[in-house]
Order: sequence, then structure tokens, then C-alpha cells
Amino acid sequence: VMNDLAQSLALAIDLAGIAGTGANGQPRGILNTTGIGSVTTTTVAGGLTYAKAVELETAVKVDNADINTLKYVTNASVAGIAKTTEKATGTAQYILDGGMMNGYAANVSNQVPANTILFGDFSQLIIAMWGGLDIITERNSDNGSYIISAFQSVDFGVRHPESFSATVDLNQ
Repeated sequence: VMNDLAQSLALAIDLAGIAGTGANGQPRGILNTTGIGSVTTTTVAGGLTYAKAVELETAVKVDNADINTLKYVTNASVAGIAKTTEKATGTAQYILDGGMMNGYAANVSNQVPANTILFGDFSQLIIAMWGGLDIITERNSDNGSYIISAFQSVDFGVRHPESFSATVDLNQ
């Protein structure tokens, strides 16, 4: 049970780091940080194209923000489309192939919202954790059952917003 709680919290922290709103005590994630590059794809038939993947990279490099190791991150649905979408018609070369997209590592996480690709230098996402994971058990005096709660104090900061670009509106 403790391992399940720890894994659930880890997933929640991961989600907040990517897409946290910054409202109601929730940390602000990369996608909601002012200053990250934004690439619009709604006018592109079918959503993801190789040109749009390159545009994500360009948005970071134009700002001289390619500081360390850059990578793409998306969810399983977008990754599936990228694996079956050719860079150019008739080439049999796909946008995502062998875990790479446009020469950069491409990670897949279902913590990334639908229709979204994020590109950047993830060393620029600062994760601050205060204390350790607290797991507290309490006995419910009314019926003798136990209540198990898990707490982790965490916050995020994007040191250099220009180190990231995203598209959040892929038409799939």
C-alpha cells in the first residue's frame, strides 16, 4: 500500500511538473509557464508534421536556449501518430523512429496532455521538494477502519522558459 501511494504521488508530481496550473495550491508546470515557445498546429491537416516538429526545435534554438540535452516529450497517442506519419510522402522515414525525433530523444509519458508535444532542455525545470514523503495512518474510531494519507511538499520553477517550446493543439 505504501509503494502504491508513493507511486501515485510520483505520477501526480510528474503531471504537475508538465501541466500544473499554478492555481489552488497546485505547482505551475512547464506548459503553463509564461515565456515558453508556442507552436500552433490547428491549421495543419492531420496535426503533426515533420515541419512542426522542427518548428518546436527552432523556437528553442532561436532564443539561444539549447543549453544541455534537448528532447521531445509527448503522450502515447501522439507518439503512435508520429511513428506512422512520414516525414515526406513516399520516403518510408517517419517523424518518430527508434525513440528519436529529428535527431533528438523522444520520450513518451501519458502525463503529457492530449494533442501535446513538448520540446526542450528539461534540466531547466527546477524541482523543489521539502522534506520526505509522509505516510500517515489513522484509526477511524467510528468503525475501526484505517485512513492512510500521503503527503509530499513540492514546487517547480522553470529557470529559463525559452528552453522549452510546445504545441498543445494537434488535430489528430
